Amino acid sequence: MINMHVVTCNNCGRMYPDEGAPFRCQVCGGVFDYKTPLIFDRLSVDDTKPGIWKYQHTFKGFQNCEPVSLNEGNTPLQWIDFSGLKIGMKCELLNPTRSYKDRGSTLLATFLKSRGVQKCIEDSSGNAGASLAAYSKKAGISLTVFIPSYASNTKKKLIRKHGAQLRTIEGTRSDVSNETLKAAASGISYASHAYLPFNLPGYASIAYELFEQMGGESPATIIIPVGQGGLLLGIFRGFQALQDANLINRIPKLVGVQARACAPLWSLYNGGIDGLRFA
Repeated sequence: MINMHVVTCNNCGRMYPDEGAPFRCQVCGGVFDYKTPLIFDRLSVDDTKPGIWKYQHTFKGFQNCEPVSLNEGNTPLQWIDFSGLKIGMKCELLNPTRSYKDRGSTLLATFLKSRGVQKCIEDSSGNAGASLAAYSKKAGISLTVFIPSYASNTKKKLIRKHGAQLRTIEGTRSDVSNETLKAAASGISYASHAYLPFNLPGYASIAYELFEQMGGESPATIIIPVGQGGLLLGIFRGFQALQDANLINRIPKLVGVQARACAPLWSLYNGGIDGLRFA
């Protein structure tokens, strides 16, 4: 049984319910998140466990559950010289579905299975949908992915290959999210990688791997692709856990890079709430 008393609503403070899998607070509509920082213990890393589950002790609430894993993570760090600088490339394309999203999907699918979810929906522009499709299949969960019509045909084929259904939506990425919210209002479980916090400890595993691959040190700067910010936040929390454990002196400088077509954090930073509205 997964203990979700470590997760609360950011708005009203209510604990995540003991039953069901709501994507937001059923009382006030707020977003759920972990109420305390992650904890890392170097001596508790268990290399006998599959994929990123060797860090299971850091996954708050997941310590005693059976993982839904496809041996994600443990991706190599390749070093190159660029303009006189030593640059490390974390090869996340070597995850099972070619995306870092697998680090989050393994926890999300494990959570859904533990709650007895048999059918759920998700919205995605490609990678998240393909990833959750693979892990949902492993967990025996029926998944429908809402996806924009302009999404890559390769991603669409990959989602179908893993047994998920596709619902193609015309319009913008925001239109896709709105249609998914309408479907979620009917009561079906919405396995959202944006609303639910369970993927974040999985993304934090990138920080732990970098720490190990660099011989117990941390990078000076990390450049991170950013959509809605889950990867950026997860990596930050991973390094925060390493710092709290007195294993590193400081958290690396994290540089988030957004595509202009989908740049909510850039818009918020430069234009405040008004900038975000028109992003």
